[in-house]
Amino acid sequence: MLIEREDAVVLEEGEYLADSVIGGLWTSFRKAIPPMQATELNKAFNLIMLADGDSLMPSQLATVLVDEYTDTPSKKQSAYVVIATNIIEVLKTMGVTLNEDVAGEDKLSEMATLLDFFFELREYQDLIGLKGLLESYDIPPVNRYLQAMKVFWGEEFDISEFECLIEDVSEVTLKSIKDALFNPDDVENPPEPLQRRIVANKAFLEGSLAFGHVTRNGQLGGSMTSFLSFYKAELDEILEEDIIKYGKEIVCFFIISEINNEWLKDKATQYLYSIISDVIALVKIEALIEEVVLP
Repeated sequence: MLIEREDAVVLEEGEYLADSVIGGLWTSFRKAIPPMQATELNKAFNLIMLADGDSLMPSQLATVLVDEYTDTPSKKQSAYVVIATNIIEVLKTMGVTLNEDVAGEDKLSEMATLLDFFFELREYQDLIGLKGLLESYDIPPVNRYLQAMKVFWGEEFDISEFECLIEDVSEVTLKSIKDALFNPDDVENPPEPLQRRIVANKAFLEGSLAFGHVTRNGQLGGSMTSFLSFYKAELDEILEEDIIKYGKEIVCFFIISEINNEWLKDKATQYLYSIISDVIALVKIEALIEEVVLP
C-alpha cells in the first residue's frame, strides 16, 4: 500500500511541520532538547501527519507541552511515547504488524523508516526483480517486505533491527504496493492467497455475515477492526442469542480479512478469548477454528 501525501499538508524540505501545526509550544520544546532527538521527533511527526492529516497527535502533544509543572526531560519522554503510539497505529492500519515486545519509543527511528518506505517507494525507478519478489508467495510475506526494503534502500541497508521489529505484513499490503507500481487497474482484486483461502472455506462461510459480504461484492482483505465496526449491531445481537454462532461469525470474518494464514487461527482464538468467558463455549469454538482450511 503506497500512500499519497495529504493534499492539506504541504511540506518543504527540512520544514518542522509541528512548528506550524502545534505552534510555539513545539518550537520552544524542540529548541530545548538535543538536536538529534529533535530531528528524530520531527521526522516521525511529519510522516504521521502526511499519512493522516486528521491525526489527534498534535492536540495530544500540546496537552503534554502546555503543562508548566513538568520539566523538559519528562516532556521529551512523553512526546516520544505519544509519537511512537501514533506511528504504531498508522503502520497497523497499513497492514504492518509490529512485535509488541519490541515496538516502542526507543524504536521510533526504525518505525519512521518503515512509514517513510511507503511514501518513497512510489518514486522508485529501478523495478527489475521487485515485481517477482512481491509475487513470490512461497516466501513469507514479512520476508518479502524486508527484501523489498533492501532492494529499495540498497544492499548496505541493515534489516536486522526490522527483522526483530516487524512480526508480519499483510498480503493485502504487499499486493497494494505491487499494484500501485505495476498494475493500478487491478487494485480491486484480493491477493491470490486470500482468494484461495476464501474458496477453500466456502462451505464453512456459507450462511454467515461474512459470506453475505462476499456475495454482495464487499471489500475482501479488510481489517478486522473495520469488519467488527461495520457489523457491530448484527454481531452484538448474535452474541446475546448464541455464543457459538457468534464465535463462528467472527472466525468467518477472520477468513476474509487481511490477516495472513500463519497468524489467522491464533489471532481468532486470542480475540474470542478476550470476548467470551464461557469455557464450554470456547472449547466448541476452538473446534470450529480448527475446521478452517489454510491452503
